[in-house]
Amino acid sequence: PTVAAIGAALVLFVGMLGYTASKAYEVMFGLTGDFASTSPLLWLDVGVRTLPLPLFYMLSIVVVFAVVAFIWRLLTGMSTTVHAWSEGTSRRIQLAAERAGLHDPRTIGSAILLAQIGSIVVVYVTFFDLIAAVTTALRDGPMDVYARLGPSNEDEWLLYRAVTSLLALGSAAAWAAVLRRGRPGDAGLGAIVGGLALTLTFVAMFAVPWRIVRDATFQLAQYGSARCFVIAERSPRVLLFCPELADSRRVVVPEADPQLQRLPQYQNIFEGITPRGETGRTR
Repeated sequence: PTVAAIGAALVLFVGMLGYTASKAYEVMFGLTGDFASTSPLLWLDVGVRTLPLPLFYMLSIVVVFAVVAFIWRLLTGMSTTVHAWSEGTSRRIQLAAERAGLHDPRTIGSAILLAQIGSIVVVYVTFFDLIAAVTTALRDGPMDVYARLGPSNEDEWLLYRAVTSLLALGSAAAWAAVLRRGRPGDAGLGAIVGGLALTLTFVAMFAVPWRIVRDATFQLAQYGSARCFVIAERSPRVLLFCPELADSRRVVVPEADPQLQRLPQYQNIFEGITPRGETGRTR
């Protein structure tokens, strides 16, 4: 029963990640009505595909920590000098923690919560342009906003995912350690709820934008004189995104419309709509 419960929880967690990522994708590209029809199987597929890179970052940190801990144990066992220094340092750290009140679960919980709040502020300020691009629907923002989401800015995107993944891992590990030390209420119910909410926020930050960035290559089309992208198809209708149209960038047309001409090329939409000179980092 325990294994089954853990398995069900994992499936539910992955499905929720895929669901939120799919909903963010639909909002970004204006998929509504039958164009937005999805299924739990798609949510699971998207959820699974969001995880490999964050898991790689997390496992890398765990492996590095384990290797460093092993080397340190080896050194302290082989050298009495290193052992004595380690023992003395541990006592001084413990004494400083007691003087600071960190032996109290409530104080520890508050400290972790404050660290999480500070971290999310730093992430928001550091990656402000990237976050603004991810959270602005294509029909609402100026085209140069989306330069951060194109392939030419992949380095910043990967750094953002690495930072948010490691913050999610660190937050989860810290709260797990606090909750294991005593009763769940010892750290303060408010701090625990807030800390777990921020942990889930870090998870959402690295997982939810994934489909927007990775599933952004669409077929090109010509609609009249406007250059467009074929965002979705539900016969007999086609959803187009035409950045050059003044009235509405999102257009639904019949697939047999004589003004619609499909092109054989495919292009990343964030590269295709960004004005020249605006790709990559802008500051």
